[in-house]
Amino acid sequence: MKTFIIILISILLTYVDCKSQQTSAFDNDNFTLTVEFFPSFIPPSRLIIQKKKEKNRLVISNLYSKKRYNLLNDKKLTIEPFDSCLIKNNLSKRFYGDTIFRKKLEEASVAKDVFKQFIDSLTNINFSTHRSLYKEGVVDGITIYIRFRTDTSDHIFSLRCPDREDKEFIIIKSIFTLFEQSCKSASALNYLEHLKGYFDFGLQVKQISQNPLEYRFCNAISSGEKNEFYQLMNSLPLDKPVIFDFSNFRGMGTMFYTDFKEFIDKNPHVFWIAGEYSLRQITAIGVAKNRIVTTRKELQSALKKIH
Repeated sequence: MKTFIIILISILLTYVDCKSQQTSAFDNDNFTLTVEFFPSFIPPSRLIIQKKKEKNRLVISNLYSKKRYNLLNDKKLTIEPFDSCLIKNNLSKRFYGDTIFRKKLEEASVAKDVFKQFIDSLTNINFSTHRSLYKEGVVDGITIYIRFRTDTSDHIFSLRCPDREDKEFIIIKSIFTLFEQSCKSASALNYLEHLKGYFDFGLQVKQISQNPLEYRFCNAISSGEKNEFYQLMNSLPLDKPVIFDFSNFRGMGTMFYTDFKEFIDKNPHVFWIAGEYSLRQITAIGVAKNRIVTTRKELQSALKKIH
């Protein structure tokens, strides 16, 4: 019996020690977590999460090469040396040259409860020692570089296309939750929606309001989300106005056109908020021109006409 008790105490002490080590990285009064996303087809970004005693803040910025900067012709961009980036490989060095151009999208304070939720979700990740995640044979996709700095440590690691099955996916999920709950600007939120499309979050459709019933479609719809898509379409009412916000939507396969067409044939009061990329597909579905708007003001005016 004594042997059993000693073993049990030993196990408990080991567990407590492990938990202590897991949370020690965030126990520091001051830390800076820098996360740089390098996706294949949209601008890279730098997200900074900073804790200074009782103050929590975040910053989200886009990063551009000199060639892209000349195309943007935006004088608000900040010039930085390439070495300020976490990415260090020679291919990136040749692409960006000696300088990068950073455009801040938003800087915001983080509410204490939101920040606590972020910290609590990452207790199983030790940012001070975490190893990089490598994947062979992945051509497109996304690579993430992460730097965690405290008063006593400075550690950098990278993640290559983390999937939902990878334990590192919780890092990505927690970062998106933090920024989505804290950012307010359209430019930051729109970019986050596009960036989120590089990860397996499932069908990216948000219900915006109940009356009128409105859904915001983000990123794109692929065959992998077809079951979620069919479930959504089957749940929609046929006797009430429905709004589809496609203003930041990137596209879908033509296999989904039929489902949208069947729905608008049954419900004549479906309105579409079109964006730069989505207007062509909305038109191809067969949506009437008087059901397509590009602004909230136009939408309100269209809704009034059906009452």
